[in-house]
Amino acid sequence: MPDPLNVVLSGISSALAAIFSAVVVERLGGTIGGVLATIPTTIIPASLTIYYQTKNMETFTDAMFTVASGMLLNTAYLYYWKIVPNWIPSSLSSKKRLSIVAPTSLLFWTATALLYVLSTRWLQSHGIDIKWIGSTSLAITIIFGLIVVTLQPAPAPSGKKKTHWVLLIARGVTAATAVMCASLLATVSGLAAGMASVFPAIYSTTMITVWFVQGESVTNGAVGPMMLGGVSVTSFALNMTWLIPLLGPALAALVAFCLSVVVVSIPLMLLMRFLSSRNRKHDEKHEMQSAQYAMLREEGDQQEVKAPTVGEEEKQGITDCHAGQRVLTF
Repeated sequence: MPDPLNVVLSGISSALAAIFSAVVVERLGGTIGGVLATIPTTIIPASLTIYYQTKNMETFTDAMFTVASGMLLNTAYLYYWKIVPNWIPSSLSSKKRLSIVAPTSLLFWTATALLYVLSTRWLQSHGIDIKWIGSTSLAITIIFGLIVVTLQPAPAPSGKKKTHWVLLIARGVTAATAVMCASLLATVSGLAAGMASVFPAIYSTTMITVWFVQGESVTNGAVGPMMLGGVSVTSFALNMTWLIPLLGPALAALVAFCLSVVVVSIPLMLLMRFLSSRNRKHDEKHEMQSAQYAMLREEGDQQEVKAPTVGEEEKQGITDCHAGQRVLTF
């Protein structure tokens, strides 16, 4: 049975993180808000809890490398929110589209989480260390995220509507309930524990509530930055494995957080701003070229109608000449 205090603390931290994540996406848009929404939050108390419960650095290190694999799974979950709405008829209202995407995304996550846990166990049973699995997952996450933000960019507007405080509280309560239920479920079996450890409570709350209040475009614009931004969580977890022996758990958590923000989150925000500016300039240039092309075509059509060709002018001159000869003959 898990420690009730740890369950409650996990729920409270998840509630605060869910509120923060949704608000920054709404207010700052997906480009910056998506990165800020994924800075290390719930991983901080979770990692400290694991360390104090295990008191074993080898076990703790394995748990932190498992975070890297879990973040890859959540990256795929976020990508689901980007591509599946394109397959739903646009004639449906935004709320109906959300009612399709939200439950099916959780079914998708359940299937991939089950596959992840079983495949990880199979690899470990064949001598593949969790550190290699985690490192490979981190590399795939970075490559996958970079491909999405560079080759599949999306407009990332900020929210226009004001979110009522009741909904803010509801976001926190929903995330806290999900995390606490996952913690309790982890006691059922090892398989359930593995799946519960990577449950995307914060991501789900953010995507669903932001779409519901602000619309699909705000959510879609935040997916790519959130996919890459999750790397900061993995960075925090891996930094903790070597900082704790040097600094102790509390100071290690502070330094690991600062390193994750400075080394991962801030460079990602600069990258996203650069890509956003580049895409905006490209779109403006394309629109200008299209307008110029349309103007040239319109001018060409007008000249073709109004001005006769050279052959027509010569033919008209010959006709007038013959007409003059006939008049003289008469």
